[in-house]
Amino acid sequence: MNTARTAYIDFLRALAILIMLMANISPVFFNPETPILLRMIYSMAAPIFVFLAGYSAFTFSSSNGNFAFWRVLFAAVLLDICVWHYFPFNSFDVLYTTALVVASVPLFKKIPAYFQHLSFLVLLTLWILSLLYYPYRFELSDPHHFNIADSLKRWLFDGWFPILPWILTGWVGAYFAKFKLIEKTWIKWSGLALFIGGAGLIYYQPLNPAREGYLEIFYPVTFKFLFFSWGLITLLLFVISTEKDLISKNNLLCVIGRNSLFAYILHCVFIAFVIGKIEIENTVSNMLLTWLSLTVVIFMLCYAREKFIPKSAELPKWLRLLTGI
Repeated sequence: MNTARTAYIDFLRALAILIMLMANISPVFFNPETPILLRMIYSMAAPIFVFLAGYSAFTFSSSNGNFAFWRVLFAAVLLDICVWHYFPFNSFDVLYTTALVVASVPLFKKIPAYFQHLSFLVLLTLWILSLLYYPYRFELSDPHHFNIADSLKRWLFDGWFPILPWILTGWVGAYFAKFKLIEKTWIKWSGLALFIGGAGLIYYQPLNPAREGYLEIFYPVTFKFLFFSWGLITLLLFVISTEKDLISKNNLLCVIGRNSLFAYILHCVFIAFVIGKIEIENTVSNMLLTWLSLTVVIFMLCYAREKFIPKSAELPKWLRLLTGI
């Protein structure tokens, strides 16, 4: 395994975690007047996670791939039941989509190239048709009750992170790994063009409203958001991968990146049982202090995990499933 490549992937994952922490405490400090640039930043955590899931599944696929799928899926189910008190598979949290990407990319990798492209175009076409002919249900149904027909629609079209089009972001990550696109000079200019075009359309057109207090702008996902997110991820990868002297394996931020699933579980627990239970005055300073405190606590727990359990792969699989390590 290429250590340098792993380091910059971990760094980007950690960056996504930091963004996610701020975005996911935003309902506690909800402000409908949140600046558009901040909402655009909030919206980058999920696409980075899904993109890197596809990139890593293609690059580092091994006999451990099946366990990676079950580990992410189990974490999603466990969080739904024990933290959010939802019926499993009803919320379609980003972990469900990530697990699907982890499962699909090894299959994607094995099929002929022409069938890979065809599959991508078919899913892209289905998503476009859903935008044209399927009314996006902005209001979420009761996650405590399970209805197969309703849940299937949520999984496909308008859940928190529906298969269409989120799986495409994971497959773009797989394409980056397959063709080593990050090594191509032209890719940074393509990324810059996508980023500028997408950001311009987002900035100068009406924004989607918040969804249940969450300020991300991908409810629903649009072409302008795909252009913006894919372009920005491309630029971030290009910059981070060329600054190997600044991002080593021992970089402190990479500690969180190496433990991203563990960090994700921790942040859900803290938001559900601590932050969401106490009265906090809705001010910018309190929001920043909460974000900083949560970041420090999660970093310390991730650091302790690495220090005291350095070889997590040797732990029983049931324990790794329960903890996400």
